[in-house]
Amino acid sequence: MRKNQRNPQKNNSMKEYTEPILVIDETIDLHRTSSWLIENKIEAFLDAAVVKHRKRLLIIHGIGRGVLRQITWDYLSTSPYKSRYYYATRSYGGYGATVVELL
Repeated sequence: MRKNQRNPQKNNSMKEYTEPILVIDETIDLHRTSSWLIENKIEAFLDAAVVKHRKRLLIIHGIGRGVLRQITWDYLSTSPYKSRYYYATRSYGGYGATVVELL
């Protein structure tokens, strides 16, 4: 190789992105659930997760107009269970799902 030629293997500063691996303990899918039933289903889901000592949960609410997500996040913000929650990674549904970590 000449002195002024680049070695593409050494100068490759672009690294391939890999999503963090999440281990989900329990999942609930709220698609096709009436909005007035959402809070009850989430409450029962969280209650069961606590009894089973599950820590990382996935709530699938879909993207749509965001109604189910808003109800889900409103409930989680007032839930008696200490938790943090955020959108799932793409492989778990992205903006159509919420990961809940019970603390």
